[in-house]
Amino acid sequence: MASSNGTLATFYLEHKDRLLTVAAAIVRARGLAEDVLHDVFARLAQKPQALARVRRPAAYLAKCVRNEALLKLRKRRPIERNVEVDPWQAAKMSVGPAETAQRCEEEARLMALVGEMPVESREVLALRIWGRLGFREIAETIRVTKSTVYDRYRRAIEALRREMMKGNRDG
Repeated sequence: MASSNGTLATFYLEHKDRLLTVAAAIVRARGLAEDVLHDVFARLAQKPQALARVRRPAAYLAKCVRNEALLKLRKRRPIERNVEVDPWQAAKMSVGPAETAQRCEEEARLMALVGEMPVESREVLALRIWGRLGFREIAETIRVTKSTVYDRYRRAIEALRREMMKGNRDG
């Protein structure tokens, strides 16, 4: 049992920043992203053997975070309409003030654009980029075809590229 808890703590320390970014991409709020991560690991702490049985624990954790984020988002949606949120605050959580100050304007703009996308696009981007899942794993997770996942990802990337290029010409 001690080794299972040690393993869970190790997974938390190794993956928390990436998993917070996955959650933040979906729920678009720092506090809610932290709640998502806490709830996922609290549930896993009650059943530490669950993580030991999976073939790719990092991918499993990303899927758990995605599912919990969507659950919280559904519960919060009526409240969220009246709240101004910073969609990428969670990406800044684990860095110090000096590092935060060094982040370039393009990255901040890119993150804002992702935050404005529909949840279907945000979750595919989050699972692919920060969750490091393959298209097949994402398709299984969100229960759509692999081609649908690929299409959502491709369209999201094209939209981001188009908006970034537009901003570069305007600015």
